[in-house]
Amino acid sequence: MKILLLTNCYPPEIGAAANQLYELAGELKKLGNQVLVVTRFPRHIPEELMPKDGDGFLSREKREGVEIVRIKIPHLPRHIPLMREAEHVLNILLLFLAALLSGRTQVTLVYSPPIVVGYAAVLLRFFTGSRVVFNVQDLFPQSMIDLGLLKNRFLIAVSRFFEKLSYQIVDLITVHSEGNQEIVARTSSQPDRIEVVPNWVDTNYIVPGNRNNVFRHEFGLGEKFVVSFAGCMSDAQDMDIILNSAASLQANNDILFLLAGNGPNYESVRQRAENLPNVKIIPIQPRNKYVNLLAASDIALVTLNAHVATPVVPSKILSIMSSGRPLIAAFPPDGDAPKIIKAAGCGLFVPAGDKIKFAEAIITLYNDKELRKRCGEQGREYVVKHFSLTACAAQYEGLFRKLINGQND
Repeated sequence: MKILLLTNCYPPEIGAAANQLYELAGELKKLGNQVLVVTRFPRHIPEELMPKDGDGFLSREKREGVEIVRIKIPHLPRHIPLMREAEHVLNILLLFLAALLSGRTQVTLVYSPPIVVGYAAVLLRFFTGSRVVFNVQDLFPQSMIDLGLLKNRFLIAVSRFFEKLSYQIVDLITVHSEGNQEIVARTSSQPDRIEVVPNWVDTNYIVPGNRNNVFRHEFGLGEKFVVSFAGCMSDAQDMDIILNSAASLQANNDILFLLAGNGPNYESVRQRAENLPNVKIIPIQPRNKYVNLLAASDIALVTLNAHVATPVVPSKILSIMSSGRPLIAAFPPDGDAPKIIKAAGCGLFVPAGDKIKFAEAIITLYNDKELRKRCGEQGREYVVKHFSLTACAAQYEGLFRKLINGQND
């Protein structure tokens, strides 16, 4: 098959979405498919990680047999009215143009958010016939409404219109959990066109590693008991619960909170951490260093804002489980993530926003080495069995073949 991955995020962009698509592209290639990635030039990464031929409008490269086409999409000032919408239009048109110039494919997998990439794929289908699979990760606009970032009734109505439209004009929708499937089915009114494909992790790449590794040496962690958080620092993540726990545990000189991230709240988190001697802030780490960060950790943290009502399953949960490290999660209790954590026995779960129980959970694992070992081993075993890259890529390949052969019509 000729498969196109259409996305705004791909390495050297750093983050869960970029890593997941990189892994999927490579695995689909191993299965004998021709894989093309069309994406924008990366943003907000160190200069040394930028593509070597990043000075042009359009660039092509190959990584491990996967062809990658990058196009420059202007980053417009969003504080000016209508500039955000103008950038969305450019996103659609320029990704469509890059894909059209890159040759015909049989099926296009779109990663959302942003949902506007789905419109680029549908426009491409009109010209090339490439069927469109829409992978919905975050439920927009509901996530923005939950966080109080979208309040205007008119904008909410417009956003919901475009959300529903995007679901109805693609050929197939994939979601990463049953809870998300139920919500998208209600919104789209087309439950028969929705498939659950869980998020995956490359269990052959992220493996249990040596705690006393090069990462500990590079960042001066010594023999500290490292409690780590790695990822985007935004309103969706409850960074307060982590910083409050760090403040309450300052008396224990052995515990160090390591926060590696990026995102809109990174600077405010960094400023607050300046007054906490047991917190170390570093930028988000590229994929190879992220593996070592997990290995150097004694506990890994996953947090979510208590106001987020959508059943999110952050992919970092799977990475932590694959690394054989125990986790502590603070989530709304009715989501899909707590079900996975409890089924796997990979760590401790507390209700979102409960800073007292969160700090107590850290101390519980700090004091119980055998519990940490058991949670790490159980998480590793569970993720290999249920969320391996190999299994999920094979599931996608099967869905693609059915779609191309007209079995999903």
